[in-house]
Amino acid sequence: MSTTATDRTPEASPEGHQRQPEGNPAVSPLDAYNEKARERLMKRVTIADTPHPALGTPCWTHGGAPSNTDGHRYLWYGHEGVTEQHAHRASYRIHRGEIPDGLIVRHQCDNPTCVNPDHLELGTHQDNMTDMALRHPGRAKSGFKGVYQVKYGWQAAVTCANKTLTKFFKRIEDAAAWVGEQRQRLHGLIPAAPLASSAQLALF
Repeated sequence: MSTTATDRTPEASPEGHQRQPEGNPAVSPLDAYNEKARERLMKRVTIADTPHPALGTPCWTHGGAPSNTDGHRYLWYGHEGVTEQHAHRASYRIHRGEIPDGLIVRHQCDNPTCVNPDHLELGTHQDNMTDMALRHPGRAKSGFKGVYQVKYGWQAAVTCANKTLTKFFKRIEDAAAWVGEQRQRLHGLIPAAPLASSAQLALF
């Protein structure tokens, strides 16, 4: 079973992500704000049971509302004139630092709901477009609606009421079967069952 980030001890967080206790005179206003922002961020995070097959650490899936049509999640971040509305960008600022002008925050895990700073990196828009071409060479060729080829397998996606459910599979047949089952449930063709939110779906 996946666990929420708040269920884990501080020692379980990735090394280097801990900050000094609030009230320490050495803590800057930015560090104090980031500590509070991190608490808000992690309240909506579900940590996957298994690590990403290439990165070695699990995805931190954020359960906030969608912030755009790309699958990113919403989290307000605002300090000294810097504002963010995407949870992954806020996570990068909280854990890594500034985002220089002209750069974007990219997901190495190819999971737009992930806010694990170990899975985030800076890059250009062109870097992102190049990665998309490499990671999704078969988006129009899978043969199944809602099934997309990604770097390490197949991504299945179903959208209902402005909420997108996603799950990753190693086999295209399993991804297609999952999409078909979810669609039948949505249309009442098979008995309804609770649909897991994308925040609860672990990578692989």
